[in-house]
Amino acid sequence: MDWHIAIPSYKRSEIIQSKTLAVLERYDIPPEQVTIFVASQEEYETYSDAIKGIQIIVALPGLAAARNFIMDYFPVGKRILFMDDDIEKFIERTDEGTKVELESFTEMVDMGFAKAKQVNCCLWGLSAVPNPFFMKRTISTHLKFIIGSCFGMINPGSSGDGGIHLDFSEKEDYLRTLLCYERDGAVVRINYVSPVTKYYKHGGGMQTNANRVKDQETAVEYLVDRWPLLVHINSRRRSQYPEVLLRGPRLKTQNR
Repeated sequence: MDWHIAIPSYKRSEIIQSKTLAVLERYDIPPEQVTIFVASQEEYETYSDAIKGIQIIVALPGLAAARNFIMDYFPVGKRILFMDDDIEKFIERTDEGTKVELESFTEMVDMGFAKAKQVNCCLWGLSAVPNPFFMKRTISTHLKFIIGSCFGMINPGSSGDGGIHLDFSEKEDYLRTLLCYERDGAVVRINYVSPVTKYYKHGGGMQTNANRVKDQETAVEYLVDRWPLLVHINSRRRSQYPEVLLRGPRLKTQNR
């Protein structure tokens, strides 16, 4: 296993145990392959009291700052699997169009990194919607949204030539997708596997941001202004949060 799992977490020392860490245990992922990144020394003490056998590192407060810290913590070229702390399971769309729980997590991750290396890009991810109706038995390399709850990076670092630096936390997964696509001309997405989690539901994490709606509006404005040909407002999606769609030139899609 030549990749490492990085989990940024904030005020979720109990949730991370019942969700993501429990999922990794079910898939027999060795604890030494996992590092939890917390926002402060106080958080470190809370997590250390609750969680044993897994490395915990003090990073920086804020999701974007934590992501940048993690990319600088590991060497450039390191294969990092980023995971949120509240993942419940992974589902897979079968050839028949039904959904089943993902059988082999390790094989899925190995394939994601292998495909990214094959097309010479740094970012790969999974389907954003855990519904087989919207999933396809394909692996794409054209511009598709790479959801932030679980994604892999062949670490570009967060600074210097070729680095991917995140300047804001809200919609940071859209920002990362676009920066990586701009950098490499491709992002890999396994369209038949999706993480299952309850966005905007759990306490802690990004839910502690009282200005979340306003910050998302600011982020969307930035994305549309910077990439007007690639980012479009999703007016059909009903939500208190602004939603966008990514549309870019189609390159290659491989059937599975």
